[in-house]
Amino acid sequence: MAAILRAYHSLNARFAEPWTDRCRAIARDSVRTQGPCSARSAWKFRVSPEDGGRLEVEWEVDSHVAGQRWNMAIKRAGVLLKSGRRTTDACGDAELRVVVSNAAGTDAFRGKAANLATGETCKGTISF
Repeated sequence: MAAILRAYHSLNARFAEPWTDRCRAIARDSVRTQGPCSARSAWKFRVSPEDGGRLEVEWEVDSHVAGQRWNMAIKRAGVLLKSGRRTTDACGDAELRVVVSNAAGTDAFRGKAANLATGETCKGTISF
């Protein structure tokens, strides 16, 4: 039994370490920002590098209220990348994500969201 456990731990260490390093690298390369909305909600913005020179852009609203409907949009340099209506999940989060090419220089993104019932708005920016 001891030999089996040693083999398991040896294999686990050998295969887990590269994934751990990769996850640390991704987390280190991500850019995050957050802020308050016009009432009680908050927003979060994250940009992460993807394989193939692309960027994953995540725009999130956290209202802490499940079932709310939000109109959400993400723009880069004034050009609409993605928009849609999202309903908050059980935790009160609504998210809009898009994967785009990584343009030369600094990429500046702007997120907007509006709660359809309350009129609350969220506006945030992030650069990568």
